[in-house]
Order: sequence, then C-alpha cells, then structure tokens
Amino acid sequence: MPKLIATERIARAIFVLRGQRVLLDAELAALYGVAPKVLLQSVKRNRKRFPADFMVWFMPRATPRLAGAKTPRPEHHPHQ
Repeated sequence: MPKLIATERIARAIFVLRGQRVLLDAELAALYGVAPKVLLQSVKRNRKRFPADFMVWFMPRATPRLAGAKTPRPEHHPHQ
C-alpha cells in the first residue's frame, strides 16, 4: 500500500511564482521518493500523459535570480 503524504508537507512545497502555484521538480521528486533526474526522465518519456503546462523550463540566465529570490510561502493555499 502506498505511503500517504501529509497535506501540510505538500502545501509547504508549493509557492507562488508570477501568480502561478509552482512545485519544483526536486520537491515533487521527494514527495514520490525518487531522484529529480528520475522524475524528469519519466516525464520526458511520457509527455502525452501530462498536461501541456505541467512543466516549464527556466532559461539559465533566470535561474540565479530565482535561487536568490525571497519568495514568501503562504501558510494556507486556498483551492482555486
């Protein structure tokens, strides 16, 4: 039987970026108990199983700005 994940753990992993709720690949991989590389390989192999907006790629020049950004994480994420 699959192990259940606490809702609070999932909520803490989600943050808002440019008005969109975002879950980083490393966070999602941790929730599934796999390495981020394994998650990305699975998504690439099965693209048709995922919605078009499931994954976005950041350009290398944007990554340092995101890594240093102080993004507030709300305590509660209302269902939209």
